[in-house]
Amino acid sequence: MLKLPLTERQKEVLDMIYEKMTKRGYGPTVREIGEEFGITSPNGVMCHLRALERKGFIRRSPNKSRAIELTDKARRSEKGLPLVGSVAAGLTNLAFSQADRIDFGEVFSGPDLFVLEVR
Repeated sequence: MLKLPLTERQKEVLDMIYEKMTKRGYGPTVREIGEEFGITSPNGVMCHLRALERKGFIRRSPNKSRAIELTDKARRSEKGLPLVGSVAAGLTNLAFSQADRIDFGEVFSGPDLFVLEVR
């Protein structure tokens, strides 16, 4: 099966959906997503939602305003802390690369936490 990567904006939209669902128990509306990212056209938001659905990260029920559901694939992608790069031991020179994730369970969590690999 071909793995379809997310664009940076699709990742941001998926993160926003995940955050809203975690904090309040239901997802954002198309209007809320548009306001968050400065997308004035509902169709612009719908393009991102259709892409996330096509790539298997969300499911939507048509004609319902808050009918976005995260799939298991989306939940797995959000588990753990992002591994954003590695640093040489003793130096503070950061080298960021494609983010992987390392699962630490529920001990550490939050949008402002990440992991660096020390070489």
